[in-house]
Amino acid sequence: MTGLQSYDRDLELSVRLGDGQLRLPGPEEFLSLLRQHLWLGDAAPLAAELLFARWKPATAVLGSWEVGFDDGSRRRVSYKVYAGAKSDHVRHSFTVKPRVERAARPLRPVAFLPDTSAFLTVFPADRVLRGASRAIDLRRTGRALDRAGLWEPRVMRRRSSHLELLRYKPERRAVLRLDAKLKLRDPGGNTHPDGEHRLALRVVDPRRVEALVNNRRACRFERRPRLVHVEAATGLLAEEWLEGSSLARDDFGAAAECGALLAELHEQSWNGPQSRLERSADLALLERLAGTRGALGDLPARPDITPRCWVHGDFHPDQHLRGEDGLHLMDLDELRPGTPEEDLASWIADHLAARPELDLADAAGPLLEGYGSRAAGLDRRLLLSLVVDELVRRAAAGLRRLQVDAESRAVSLIDRARRASQEVLP
Repeated sequence: MTGLQSYDRDLELSVRLGDGQLRLPGPEEFLSLLRQHLWLGDAAPLAAELLFARWKPATAVLGSWEVGFDDGSRRRVSYKVYAGAKSDHVRHSFTVKPRVERAARPLRPVAFLPDTSAFLTVFPADRVLRGASRAIDLRRTGRALDRAGLWEPRVMRRRSSHLELLRYKPERRAVLRLDAKLKLRDPGGNTHPDGEHRLALRVVDPRRVEALVNNRRACRFERRPRLVHVEAATGLLAEEWLEGSSLARDDFGAAAECGALLAELHEQSWNGPQSRLERSADLALLERLAGTRGALGDLPARPDITPRCWVHGDFHPDQHLRGEDGLHLMDLDELRPGTPEEDLASWIADHLAARPELDLADAAGPLLEGYGSRAAGLDRRLLLSLVVDELVRRAAAGLRRLQVDAESRAVSLIDRARRASQEVLP
């Protein structure tokens, strides 16, 4: 399981691009807010590292920090500020249970900053990811997993089992590792320690669970972690833990091997209705940059997509885990019906973004070679259009995450997209 990719952040970017009130605080300012509004006076906060940032122009900006305390403990603390009045709704709808208060100590779980549209939260307090507070209740989690029969005739030892937060995107997703200590009850009613079982717990928006689970169950692709338990009401999913090492985000050396694995996934055809998929709009954000306005008009129109097979939906090198038996595809939250060119374009755009000096054919060649005989059936024109589309999305993504040099990088990526639209795929 991989953690979030680390970026250097430019906290003034949103201000320069027209959203003066949507600004994240710097490290010292953030710690000052934390001490003033959250700290209960026990272990003292010493330092904070910004791990996640997301800016939605004219709407909100959100950041999440890992905070270290003088007793060696660490907490994930998020800050969000709205441009409009939505914070009033959040203020009245946010409820916190006692177990969340205990987990947040030495901090309060939630604080709304007076006379502002900003608020602070401490994981597992999350207004969208209700399953986060549910997951840390190991008594209930243990009972649910025991009933699911994952380790019969053993049961989980609640007090000695351990939960660790691995990835957290506030209001979007959390991934935790559960090291479940097990026990076996003998005929006399006595219990004895009897092994350990590791699981990944995924927490998503409960509104997404039905579609996510239906897609995972309908797709018969095997080289992925199995879903073993679902709690739809809270958005809590448990899947098997696969041992191995993840590829790096910029590791394109395994392109042929990853292409072959992707071909296996795309063999799973889609037999449902042929509905069109909408593409997200990034142009309004990019048009805030003077250096991109002329180039954006030169790009081809975004293509419509007609699903015909199962696609990963977020296909990058670091979505691959290398185990003893080969590669597996991970992070299946975006698994859905689509067209194969979508996944291929995602990888190729990643490669071009990392090495813009590469020709399109050099960036695509090893992946398509590994994709094998299925490559002959690809729509080259669609694939090229989607590569251009993915480069545009990456240009906008750097701005949304407040990445240092995001403005110049966006201009460079738009130029690379324009040049790619005139190249030829192998």
